[in-house]
Parts: sequence; structure tokens; C-alpha cells
Amino acid sequence: MTGEQTLSHLRDDAATRRIPVIITTGDDGVPAIDGAAAILNKPVTRERLIAAIEAAARPAQSAHMLGGRHG
Repeated sequence: MTGEQTLSHLRDDAATRRIPVIITTGDDGVPAIDGAAAILNKPVTRERLIAAIEAAARPAQSAHMLGGRHG
């Protein structure tokens, strides 16, 4: 299953719809995938992964702190 197919399945399920998804790939030049928080090319460094996780978590944290809904 491709990253795009996996993301589609996750978005179709109410239980996983709002979970930020970071896709890793070994292919250079993968276009942006609608709904993915980030796409990281392998090899993924610890620093890049942490930065992507922090960026993906930011909108959810902001909405939660403001009492709003996200997703």
C-alpha cells in the first residue's frame, strides 16, 4: 500500500481521522500528499523527525489550548 492509500484509509476511519500523519519515503521528489503533516525522505535524521513531529502537533495543541476543535 502506498503512503497516499494508507493516509486515505486513516482519514476514512473516524478513530484515526484527526491523527497527524508523517510519511517517510525512499523516493526522491515525492509530491505533497493532501492530508499528510509531512513527507520526509529517507534516511530520516532524528532532528528532522522531531521537527516534523513538533510541527504536526502544534495545530492540535493550539486548538486544544484555545478550547477549539481541530481536524
